[in-house]
This record gives sequence, structure tokens and C-alpha cells, in this order.
Amino acid sequence: MTREIEQEIYDFIEDFYRRMASGEFKGLSSREGQEELSYNVMSRIGDNDILIQEAGVGTGKTIGYLVPLFGAYLATKRHKQVPTGFVISTSTIALQEQLKAEVENLERLLNVKVPVVIAKGKNNYVCIQRANAFLSSSKKSKDRDTIEGIFDQTNPKTLDKAAYDGISGFSWEKINVQNVDCRNCNFRANCLYQMKRDMWAKDSMIVITNHDMLIDSQKKTLEKQELMRRGVKVDDIRGQIHKPSFLVLDEAHTLEERIISAYTCEFNSRDIVNAFNNCQDIGVSSTISKLIKKSNSIYETISRSVRASISKRKEESVTDEGRFPFTVSSNLLEKIYEFLELYDEFDSYARTLSGWSKQEKRAMYNLREYRDALCDLTKAFEDRTNVFWATFVPGERNRVNLCCVKRNLSHIAAKLFKEAGYGKMFTSATLSSRTFEDGNIDIEFFSNALGLTTSEFQGFSLSPERSIKSPYDYENNTMMYLSTSTLSPRDEDHEAYLDSIASETDRLINMSGGRSLILFTSKADMEAVYQRLIKTEHDFNIIIQNENNSDISKREFMEDTNACLLATGFWEGIDVKGNSLEHVIIPKLPFPVVDPIIDAKAKMYGGNLGFTQVYLPSMLIKLKQGTGRLIRGEDDIGVVSILDSRIIPNKYRKPIEEALPFSNVTTDINKVGEFFEEKRNSK
Repeated sequence: MTREIEQEIYDFIEDFYRRMASGEFKGLSSREGQEELSYNVMSRIGDNDILIQEAGVGTGKTIGYLVPLFGAYLATKRHKQVPTGFVISTSTIALQEQLKAEVENLERLLNVKVPVVIAKGKNNYVCIQRANAFLSSSKKSKDRDTIEGIFDQTNPKTLDKAAYDGISGFSWEKINVQNVDCRNCNFRANCLYQMKRDMWAKDSMIVITNHDMLIDSQKKTLEKQELMRRGVKVDDIRGQIHKPSFLVLDEAHTLEERIISAYTCEFNSRDIVNAFNNCQDIGVSSTISKLIKKSNSIYETISRSVRASISKRKEESVTDEGRFPFTVSSNLLEKIYEFLELYDEFDSYARTLSGWSKQEKRAMYNLREYRDALCDLTKAFEDRTNVFWATFVPGERNRVNLCCVKRNLSHIAAKLFKEAGYGKMFTSATLSSRTFEDGNIDIEFFSNALGLTTSEFQGFSLSPERSIKSPYDYENNTMMYLSTSTLSPRDEDHEAYLDSIASETDRLINMSGGRSLILFTSKADMEAVYQRLIKTEHDFNIIIQNENNSDISKREFMEDTNACLLATGFWEGIDVKGNSLEHVIIPKLPFPVVDPIIDAKAKMYGGNLGFTQVYLPSMLIKLKQGTGRLIRGEDDIGVVSILDSRIIPNKYRKPIEEALPFSNVTTDINKVGEFFEEKRNSK
């Protein structure tokens, strides 16, 4: 990028904020730190710099990074260069739509046009070939009528899932673009997904994608490069969505989980049985039967171990979700060794054969992956390549999946973002676990998780910036209450603990007149406290999160301006401005539950360091996310009440106060009532 273009981008940013400060842009107002964010982005466009930028609630970070991107696009276009293209990735499809709306609003305010597209994963589009097959095999139904309507339209946009919310999930899985061979498809020329992929690759585009799709495309790019390095033909592998001059990774605190998901290998007994059955023509039937029996016994042993470990965690909720540890007992090891010995004989024989079908090749590949995972599981923890856990098969509480992911995940994550030639920004309101006295922030937990370290990024400029604080008046409009009267979550009498939490919660929600979000870490505790609360009459509704559809309870809460909502799933992703939410109550500090990945990270440090470097910062970031639900607008007021009495007698209070923006802190519950009374009288 030339100096002349850089100067034009600088002038564009300066002019934008001057006009905004003058009130020219209706609906936009100047926010402290927003302009600083824009210049931070501008200085990295087209470079190898990696910017790590925390921006608090209300800073308007979206406008902060869009303005310099607009400036760069318009400046390069004016100089008759190929206009600069960008990729913006966020955590959900809903946020992609919000981002597109922000881009369109900025276009309207500035009276300019910038080509922007939303890039969704392939399962968000209709596969014409699969839809035709569905119609040929299905009976008359509402879904069938809707799908038939697809082919009555000529506009390819109607092949997007967004236009067909009425189709059941079961039917959609039958007609979307999944693992199908697109190369020889008769409908390829009219395939919306293929058209979209071609469009996204254009240099001049602003592409708004989500983390799952971005990670998948980056992962495939790396796989493609590795295969090419080995001399393997890879024409059929789709790679990168779009090579930008700048990549924005918004909601970056969610990236680690998405990377774990993308790289997790998952095996269940039914899939293994099917894989063996697909190999009947390349193996001895009796041997395959023995292998199936031994594999099933491995899963049964793991399942028993998972259920036993869950029963010991009585205070935690038990759902079909989560990563559950299991014990590698001598009994399990014996079963694995027996399986491996028999499998290796089967595999050695299979390798002498040729002429396998495509189905047989895929089955053997999956079985070898499974064999390698079991072999790794037999090793001592410190010698394993993988971290292992179990999950329940959805809807089948008696069956488990065996899951694993590479232990060097931070190195893998770093490779995803190491491509040279363009700048990258990782941004979120919750990247740091604390703010130091000099204003700098502690982002070590976040950086280490994604491999954003100088050792991984040698030759790159890796530059964390100071956190841009929220412009909201936390000093005068908020209070944080730390309870000293509730029992500890570790109290032996868990029912007495729940009684103390319910009693304190009841007192607090009456002080705020409802208008409260009560965030739990355990569904069992949430249900128990809810049952205690509804025994007393209140002047407001008390809502519990709908287990099957959390959006229902969220909508009910947001529409009822005085209600209380008890939830486990809204530590983030709920945005309630105004007086409908004036109180966030957190009964228990959100330390991670026993999780094999968290535990493996902690064990790398050893001893107490594992707690201070992994468990504590993880809790603080989750706490920031939860308490961040309170103040969502300039005029919002409210109280955060934390009822975990472990804060007071030990070392948690200082790091909590360093992590959160609340300066008005009390341990006197009466002060909470006085705060709400004072704020009501001042209105």
C-alpha cells in the first residue's frame, strides 16, 4: 500500500469522526476509544501485523473497524487498483446478519457502495440433486410441498436455508449440501453454493463469515498445501474462502472452542460396527464379529466409567452436553489390548488385498483412525498425543462417543492464522482476565490458547493494544455486591446451601423489583432454586430457561419488563437495554467443571500454577461475560450480585475486582436496596 493511499485512509477516518462528532450521522454518536481502534486497524491493513484488541461493551467496535476498511476499499478503488477486500468472521450466523446490517447502514450514511456478502457453510444451502432424490422417495407432507416450491422459483436466493425456516431439521438434513461429490453433478452450473463460493473468492469483496466456516476453510487450505507438498493431486479440495488484505476475528473469545470442535475426532459404537460391516468382503467374517464384540465392550466400559464419575459430582448438573472424563482402568486397558491385537491381524491381511470400493476405503480409513486413537489411549497421560473424553450420543443417554483432539492444539490454532501477506485483528469485549495498574491487560490465557505467541509467530509483528474501556458510567450507575452470608458451594449439606442461595436471591430480586437475570453454572441448582423461589408470591414473574428452546424464555423475559429469568445459557448472547434488566445475580463463580481439555492445559503447568494460569483466568473471563449482560446502554443502571461466599475469605476478591469494571463494591446487602431506591427517586 502506497503512502498516498495510507494518507487517504487516515484522512477518511479523521473526516468520519469529525462528521460524527458534529451530529451529521443520525443514530451514531462519538464514543471514547472508537477512533483509536480505527487507527489501530488502519496501521495493520496489508501488513503481517496481528492486532489483539479488547474493546468493552458500548465502544462501538464494529464501526471502529468498518470505517478503516471502508476507507481502504474506497482509496484503492480511486487509485484504479484492485479494491482491497476483507474478511470479517464472527461467532454466529445471527451476528453475520447484524454485521451486514451495520455495513449497509454505513453505506447509507456515507453515500457509498461497497460489495459485501455473507458466507455461510454449505449445509445452509439446498442441494438440488439431494432435493430431487428426497422428492422422489418421500410421501406427501408439508415439508415436501415446501421443497417442491423451491423448484417453482427461478431466483437462486431461494436455495438459502434462511428462506425455508418452516422445513423440519430432519428434512433439511436430507436436502442440504453435505458430503456429496460436486465435481460431476448435473446441477453444478445452477448450484447456489458453488456460485457463492466463486463470488466469495473475488478480490474486492467484503466477506462476512462465521468462525466455523472460516476455520473449516483454513483447515482445508492447510490440508491442501500439505498434500501438494507430497505431490498428491488436490483439484477437488475447496480451500480458503477469500484471501483478504485484512482479517477481522470478532467475538474472538469463542475461537478456541470452535477450533476444538473442528479438530475433534469422534467415534461411537454404531459407526464402528457399520465400518466393520462395510469391510465384510475384505476380511474374515468371524474375525470381524469378534472385533465388533470387543469394540462394543470397550464402549460399555467407558460408558460405565462416565456414569460413575457423574454420580460423584452431585452438585453439578448432568445433561447430554459436555465433555466427560473417564477412567482408563486396568479392565479397559485389557479390552483395548485384546482389540488391538486382533485388529492388527485383520489390518495386515486387508493390506494385501486390492480393488477396494470407495465405501470400503472410507471404512478402513475410519477404522485405522479408531485403532490409532485406542493405541494412544493406552499410554501414560504425559506420553499421549491426544486429550480424550466422552460425550453422550444425542438423545441416547446410554451410549457414548469416544472423542479426542491433539494436545498441541495451540500450535494447530497458530497455523490457521499464520498465513503471511495481510493483517489480522482478534477482538472481543472479553479477551483479558484482568487490567493492570498501568492500564495494560493480561491476555496470556487467550493468547496461549490460540498460539498467539512470539515463539509461534516469529517474523510477524504481534501487538496487543491496551483495552478500550466501555464508555458507560460504571462508577455512578452500577454497584457490585459480594455476599458474605450464603453457605459455600462446597458445603457438605448441599440442600442447606441451596436454601441459603434461594433466600438471598429472593431478598435481592425484591429489592430490584424483579428485572433480574440469575445466571447458574448448574441446571440442577437452577431448578432447585427456582422451585424454592416460586413458593413465595412476587409482584413479578419468575421464568426458568426453557430446556428445549431457550429463545422462548429469552423472548418472554425481554417482553416482560419486570420479570426474573433463571438461566444457565445466557452468560453471553442476550442484550437487554433499559430498565428490563437492572440486576445480574451470580450464585456461584463460573469455574470450569471438570473438563479433560481444561485439565490437560492445567497439568502442563503443574501444581498450583495450573490453577492460576488456567482455571482462574477461565473463570474470570466467563464472569466478565456474565456481568457484561448488565449495562448495555448509556442510561442503564444496575447491580451485579455475586453470592459465592468463597470470595471473601480467600484470594478471589482481588482478581475479581481487577477483572470487572465495578468500582462501587459492597458486602452490605442493605446497600443494594439503597442503591435501587436512590436511582428510582432520581428518575
